[in-house]
Amino acid sequence: MGAIAYDAATGTRSEVSSTSMSVTHTAAGANRAAVLYSSSNGNLSSSATYDGTTMASEVELTSVGNYEQDIRGLIAPSTTASATVTTNWAASVSGKAMCVITFSGANQTDAFGATATIDADFTSPITLSITTTTANSIVAFF
Repeated sequence: MGAIAYDAATGTRSEVSSTSMSVTHTAAGANRAAVLYSSSNGNLSSSATYDGTTMASEVELTSVGNYEQDIRGLIAPSTTASATVTTNWAASVSGKAMCVITFSGANQTDAFGATATIDADFTSPITLSITTTTANSIVAFF
């Protein structure tokens, strides 16, 4: 298996109060993986799908200012042209954003070999060390 390579990214944001938002995204390449980042003011996302397939929750955190952030992943996302990626919230939220990024060359058994979170107060330097547990796994920082 070769190195992981960036494929494509699609994102959106909204200030309109609702319980979901969607984008269309097209993935390409062999050994694909998708990473979805979502953020809202007050609620973690309750679920997300990529072309109808549920995306697994990888990291959830509450940050400064009560913004909730969520990272979800999916191994082998479909290559359907303009696949719909949807993020859902249990309650209606107004300020929200999402971005889906796809990669090729990812490990197809465990593309997300390590996760880490950091609680930063932005008053001192931030450092973070991550050791991946799987070759060709994805390390993303949002």
